[in-house]
Amino acid sequence: MTLCPGGSKLDYAECCGPIIDGAPAPTTEALMRSRYTAFVQRKLDHVERTHAPEIKEDFNRAEAERMAEECEWRSLEIRNATEMANGYMSPAGRHDKTSQPERIGGAGICRQENPVSRGF
Repeated sequence: MTLCPGGSKLDYAECCGPIIDGAPAPTTEALMRSRYTAFVQRKLDHVERTHAPEIKEDFNRAEAERMAEECEWRSLEIRNATEMANGYMSPAGRHDKTSQPERIGGAGICRQENPVSRGF
């Protein structure tokens, strides 16, 4: 068993693995966990593929690669994940996540509250 880095306490093959391999995320929270895990594993094709359509053009692959390489991804805490409209049928949700990447040479905490699209 390989514990998933996304913080679910599930096996990678039962959690983020299938989503990173292209299966649709069943929830916004699952998508957030899979994107975090993709950064940890440097599987940035998934991060790029799952960007919301309205911001897809803004994805900077070189910057994402740099960040993934320079950080030691220690944990992910999802404080809130709310499905909008008709629950899992909604194309968007909001999240507040705290990830704790430790940059080489110093610690950092990233807090975000952003719309997350599941409509890919």
